[in-house]
Amino acid sequence: MVPVPVERRRLRYANVVATLALALSIGGVSYAAVRLPARSVGSAQLRSGAVVPRTLGFPLGARTRVDNRLHEVAGRPGCEPVNGVAPPCVPPTPQALTSMSFEARRGGRVAVSGLLGLTLPSPGSREARVTVSGKLDGKLLPGTSTVTVAAGADLPTESQLAFLSGATVSPGAHRLSLQVIATGSSPEVRITPVSLSALVVP
Repeated sequence: MVPVPVERRRLRYANVVATLALALSIGGVSYAAVRLPARSVGSAQLRSGAVVPRTLGFPLGARTRVDNRLHEVAGRPGCEPVNGVAPPCVPPTPQALTSMSFEARRGGRVAVSGLLGLTLPSPGSREARVTVSGKLDGKLLPGTSTVTVAAGADLPTESQLAFLSGATVSPGAHRLSLQVIATGSSPEVRITPVSLSALVVP
C-alpha cells in the first residue's frame, strides 16, 4: 500500500465536507427547481420578506472542527476465535477523541461526518482494526465505521477512516464527539488529524 501524504489527506477531507454541506444545504432548492415549472415564480408571486434562509432549506446550524493534535490509541488483542476456540478476553473500552459543541437554531436533522488520519508507526508486519463511533449529547449515534490497516516490513502505513451518521435534534446547544477502538497486533495507532462536522437541516 502506498502511503497517503498528509497534505493530500487534508485536501480530501475538505472535499468531503464541502460536498456534504453543498448537497444538504441546496437539497430543498434543487427539489423545488425540479418540481416547479420554469418561470412559475416571480416578483408577482413573492411578497416582501417571504424568502428567508429557512424557506430555501439552508442549514439551521453548522460547525466544523479540525483537530491536529496527535492521538495515540493503544492496540488490544482481538477476540476472534483461534482454531474454533474463542480466547478469554474483555472487549476494549472506546477511547475518546475530538469533541465539539454546535448550536441548532431550530429542530431538524443533523448530519454528522468525521475523518481520521491513521498511522501504524511500527513497521514489521503489524495490523490494526480501527473502529470509530460517535456520540451526540452523550448518546451513541447509529452506525460505526471500521478499517483494517496493515504495516509493511519497511515503512509505516497511513490510511483514512470516514464516519457518517445522523440524528434528530431539538433547538439549542448540543455536544458531538468521536471515539475509537483499535484491536490487532499493532501496539498502538497514531491518529491525526481528526475532523468533525455537524450540519443541521430541516
